[in-house]
Amino acid sequence: MKRLIPFIFIAVCLTGCGTFYAAVDSGGDNVFEDNSIIVEKHLDPLQVDLKITNKTNKDMEILWDKCLYVDVTGASYDIIHSGVKFTEDGTIINPQTIIKSKQTHVDFITPIEAIKNRKQVHEWKTEMYATHHQTTEQIYIIGEDIDYREQNELVDLVGREYNIHLVVLVGSQKLTYDLTGKITDIIDLLKD
Repeated sequence: MKRLIPFIFIAVCLTGCGTFYAAVDSGGDNVFEDNSIIVEKHLDPLQVDLKITNKTNKDMEILWDKCLYVDVTGASYDIIHSGVKFTEDGTIINPQTIIKSKQTHVDFITPIEAIKNRKQVHEWKTEMYATHHQTTEQIYIIGEDIDYREQNELVDLVGREYNIHLVVLVGSQKLTYDLTGKITDIIDLLKD
């Protein structure tokens, strides 16, 4: 019986935590295509997931240091992606990604301001702010303090738009894309 007590305690704690809500953007604007590129995007609680296909006969270079995330208030931010690296002094290196001809690259972006250095926990390591925590920096509106345990804190986001400014290089030609996403619903993360 003593062995069961910790498991019962954990189960009670988990059920008492309540729920967390997140905004989603399931809609027709989640896929963009032209003669050079196909971009599929999806808003997640921590980031915007991207699937980028190079339709050209040349290599395509994603210039991440030129890309921006524009939150629902219209404020724009530099981004990081999965290939981000940090130097010993905490400087962010956001390397380009090469997508070969007719190939697809899967990645994510999040605003640089949505992460922070946690030197007191482990020197120059980073901790990403999850949108399901009460934070002051997150993906929908950077700098807002939103309680993600309360659905009504997010309801006003429905119908609002965010934007991704994507910059790629194909050969010597620089192509820029402004990809808009619209928040369509608020979901319960523990149910969906």
